Amino acid sequence: MESFVERFRAKASKARQAQSRIKALEKMKPIAAIVNDNVRPFSFPEPVKTVASPIIALNNVNVGYVRGEPILKKMT
Repeated sequence: MESFVERFRAKASKARQAQSRIKALEKMKPIAAIVNDNVRPFSFPEPVKTVASPIIALNNVNVGYVRGEPILKKMT
């Protein structure tokens, strides 16, 4: 709204709208920045035992939500 006011304050055809928005801006309460102090550090531990690759292998797989109507076809 502030950019609108700055652009059209002096323009005769938009001055009334600009004044209306100035009044609306004056009535608005300032919004405080959201500060989240409860951020906890986290980390993923290294696996103790490595898994053989690949865990699973699929060929020519169709994926979808409704049977018979695949979204992705013949995935490998």
